[in-house]
Amino acid sequence: MRTGAIVLVWLAALGGCPADATPAPDVRTADATDTSALDTATPADTAEPPDAADSALHEVEVAPSDSTTEDADSVAADTTPAGPPGCDPILTLGPPGLYLFPFGDADLEPAGGTGAYRFALDHDATGALLHPLTGAYLAGADPGVDVVRLTDVGCVGEATLEVRVVAPLELAPAAATVPPGAGFTFSVAAGSGLLAFAVTSNASGATIDAAGTYLAGPEPGDDVVTVTDLGTGQVASAPVAVRTGAHLVPTPPLIGVPLGETFAPVAAGGSGHLDLVGDGAGLEVVAGAWRVTAPGPHEGVLVDVFTGQQATQRVVGLAPVGLTVARTGASTFALSALGPGDLDGDGYRDAVVGVGEANVARYQSGAVYVYRGGPDGLDPEPAQVISGLAREDELGRAMVVADLDGDGHPDLAAGARRADAAPQADDGAVLVYPGLPGGLFADTPVTALDGPFSSDQLGFSVAACDFNGDGAVDLAGGAWVGEDRALSPLLSNQGAVHVWLGAPGAWPGPVPDQSVYGLAPDATGGWAGVANGRAGTSLATGDFDGDGLCDLATGGYTFDNGAANDGLVLVYRGVARTADDPGGLDPIPSRAFAGDAPGGSRLGWFLAAGDVDGDAVDDLLVSQAYWNHGTGNDRWGAARLFLGGAAFAGPAVTLESPDAADWTATGTRGGDYFGYSVAIGEATGAPPADLVIGVWIGECDGCPSDGGRVDVYAGVAGGLPDAAATRVIPGAAAGDRIGSAVAPLGDVDGDGGPEVIVVAGLGDTLGSDVPRPWVASAPSDEPATYDVLTPLASPGEPGGWRVGQSLAVLADLDGDGLAELAVGAPNQDAQRGSGGHLLLSGVVHLYRGAAAGVPDAPAQTLQDFPGHSGSDWLGYGLAGLADFDGDGAPELASLARYEDRPASFAAATFAEGPGCPHSAVNNGGGVYVFPADGAGGLAPTPAFVYYGPQADDTLERVVGADLDGDGHTDLAVASRLFDASGRSNAGGFVVVRGRPRADPAKTNVVCDAALTWTGVAANDQAGSALAPLGDLDGDGCDELAVGAWLEDLGGANRGAVRVVFGWGPACARAAPVAVTLSSAANDDRAGTDLAAADVDGDGLTDLLVGGASHREANVSVGAVWLVDGRRLRGLAGGAAALVDGVAPAPASPLVTGP
Repeated sequence: MRTGAIVLVWLAALGGCPADATPAPDVRTADATDTSALDTATPADTAEPPDAADSALHEVEVAPSDSTTEDADSVAADTTPAGPPGCDPILTLGPPGLYLFPFGDADLEPAGGTGAYRFALDHDATGALLHPLTGAYLAGADPGVDVVRLTDVGCVGEATLEVRVVAPLELAPAAATVPPGAGFTFSVAAGSGLLAFAVTSNASGATIDAAGTYLAGPEPGDDVVTVTDLGTGQVASAPVAVRTGAHLVPTPPLIGVPLGETFAPVAAGGSGHLDLVGDGAGLEVVAGAWRVTAPGPHEGVLVDVFTGQQATQRVVGLAPVGLTVARTGASTFALSALGPGDLDGDGYRDAVVGVGEANVARYQSGAVYVYRGGPDGLDPEPAQVISGLAREDELGRAMVVADLDGDGHPDLAAGARRADAAPQADDGAVLVYPGLPGGLFADTPVTALDGPFSSDQLGFSVAACDFNGDGAVDLAGGAWVGEDRALSPLLSNQGAVHVWLGAPGAWPGPVPDQSVYGLAPDATGGWAGVANGRAGTSLATGDFDGDGLCDLATGGYTFDNGAANDGLVLVYRGVARTADDPGGLDPIPSRAFAGDAPGGSRLGWFLAAGDVDGDAVDDLLVSQAYWNHGTGNDRWGAARLFLGGAAFAGPAVTLESPDAADWTATGTRGGDYFGYSVAIGEATGAPPADLVIGVWIGECDGCPSDGGRVDVYAGVAGGLPDAAATRVIPGAAAGDRIGSAVAPLGDVDGDGGPEVIVVAGLGDTLGSDVPRPWVASAPSDEPATYDVLTPLASPGEPGGWRVGQSLAVLADLDGDGLAELAVGAPNQDAQRGSGGHLLLSGVVHLYRGAAAGVPDAPAQTLQDFPGHSGSDWLGYGLAGLADFDGDGAPELASLARYEDRPASFAAATFAEGPGCPHSAVNNGGGVYVFPADGAGGLAPTPAFVYYGPQADDTLERVVGADLDGDGHTDLAVASRLFDASGRSNAGGFVVVRGRPRADPAKTNVVCDAALTWTGVAANDQAGSALAPLGDLDGDGCDELAVGAWLEDLGGANRGAVRVVFGWGPACARAAPVAVTLSSAANDDRAGTDLAAADVDGDGLTDLLVGGASHREANVSVGAVWLVDGRRLRGLAGGAAALVDGVAPAPASPLVTGP
């Protein structure tokens, strides 16, 4: 019986069951989502613990023993509970040879033991997940080898399994083209490495071995090579085209690459995997691309990595067109200046100047310049230059210096009204640059406060003050074309001021705490939003009502108070913070003023605040720079001072006239623009604060003509400022516009005489019309002479000429057999032969063809001729003409986008053609035709001019084609902005017939058009592109392609292209007809651009159509469609009459087939 007792104890210890007992549940079936099982599981889940075994043993009835006491004692000793036995059968874990991809999963396969399995990761190389009870395995993201360990709670033993996580295999080449009999070896990356190759489609009679070496068969055909990963089961295939004579063909065989730039070549044929070999003479290889370091032709070798095939590609190093580009201004007048006091704590006052059009890091990114004061005055070199972040941001148009975070260091908040916060455009921003110990600012902003919506142009103005009286400085930014989007209908260009309430240790943003908008009195006696008020054009802050809280004044100079641009000024009182209300600004104006002078006086053009009478209450200075003294547009200009006090306590109930001002000063002659800029501060050396007023085109006795002037009016304690200027600061040179921005600094150098910053908006000392700041200091013999001006440096780069905006190749002019190149620079200033320049007039440079490439300098510049003036943008478009006037010589057509047609023409220089109206058209654009001069160049005076027919709908495109087959090249000019009745911005084009010169000695004015066609619907913007197509149908008359990139055609912005077939007595058609091609997808914008060339060499011109917004997989990638010239010719029979404003017959698709 001792034996039986031992068996019972053993079974109890194992927790096992008799053979006929019901087995315990298999723990592998446990719910994997029941995480409590992982926390509470004990051996009792699968086998009884030792205590249970003891209990079972005590319940067993053991028969009496015949053994002796010694035997019984030894048996008792043997019955002590023992540990689990070794696993039998032994543990194993599968499946063997397991390969998975990242994030692949598998159910592991345990065997042996008792079935009470536990799983664990011994080594986790991939970031895997493993269920400890079920063995469910999920690979991690990284390739590697994980090791899983298997144990059994019911027995002793373990097993391990290696799980190899591999990336999917990559077969290279993915495709190939080879001649019969050629061979190469495939390369396989990643995968398990256990591979089997096969030719699964074998048209050529090819073979492949176990290493992946493929040998094409003797017959042309299409083979398919397949590789199977025996570890993962992945299958990859590569087509191999076997073609007789197949070889490597560089695409293109000849490529021009600018010096210093790179180009990654491609080739047809072979495997598509290339090694490059340079020529050692200026053609280098960098990261799989050509890099050209020397001009002229080079030959590089392309070597196919797999097939070994070779080909030569010609690479021409292109030197830049030789042109010395100078720094010039852009006439934006986006300027500001500040006297922030002593920024760096050295006892000397400093200065800050903003130039929104500066080219520092980028074109018109704008810049802020910081100048340190010292014992000798301001250092003329800026101590810091902060650039805008992107092209045309206009950083520095407005700015303020204040301690926004309360750390004791003044910070800079600068407006960038054209900044973009993608996907928005021109939403604008106020950028905040933290102040640093030492008085400068961080070079990058700590926060960018973006305009809420596209085109809001936040940052047009900036101000800072404590509006709610909590001791922290608040920030305000003007968005002069913002709108209150809660209103319906929306009030366009209402204008907005956004306010960010300050807090110690915190930066403002991103969402404003309050916004106030342009308002005007309504019919009920209240205030309502008003369209086109443009509140936020200017800002000024101060305690105008004397209640101890800062108030805010904002100007909107375009407000219509009976006439456009009368102007508006609104004053909003500060509201104290309470326990329940953060305060800020009262949303109802406390005082409001509106211009009422004839001619659009632009009240609120600029604002300034300060205490000019010494009563401890701030006063408001309002600019009315376009105020007219008489009934015409004489633009004397005015500045109005409103003394602070109870009158600002509000609320306002009506719009006050500027005549309610307590003090007014005006210009003294027409065109002064008195008040173009205004400021209040220390400018005379004695309190209270003084008025500093820019007179934009003002003059003085003995001063340069139109140099501008700055007048200083001394503040008077207890009274009004002096009636006459105490101090006069003239411009340094004629045309400087010295009053474009002003800022009193106080006494910088400690000599007792305060300095004033003045900015010449059109200065010429740094380049033509480049803004420049100056420091004005009172002379020692004051008041005998005017102030002394010291220039300050404002570094910037050349740029902004738009060189290359247009290009045209002209037939050989000088008889050397080489074509010439015309280059447009529409924003370059033309230099006048009589002296001076024409701002933004535009020029055209002519380069002669040369065997060694384009020369270093133009042979000729077209710039000074009758009719050409500032802001014309000559050279915006160019076209080489074969022969417009029939004299057998080529011409150049140059488009001047903003040209004005005069009401009359000087008979000495112009010959009017038939049908010329005697009415002016502003900004309609024009096209000048310059003939050959017979001496190898172009005549400096145009032979013809055609003016655009619609004011402000500028011409944008020009091409030449003989559309009527008469031997004269015709002009086609287009504008996306053309209007027709009920069809604003429908766009269109005009055809002007070539003709002989009626008067060879003059510029012939062309006023008649053979065709004027306007788009079908509003905003179609037909005329987005033009392309001459040559004679497609063989009738001797050329065809023309016209894009309409926003035409809907049953969808939305699909875009269309019309192919207009030539017409006239010599043509197959007497009237114009067209076929229309269109994309079938919305927002493709087909017709964004067009180009034409005989791509396939069949003698017919093919058409390339650009669609800048075409989408693939819902991602905007753009597209170019190629339309075969043979197809275009085939469509001619279905062409329909081209009628102005009439929708086409159903459009043909841009491409046919699958």
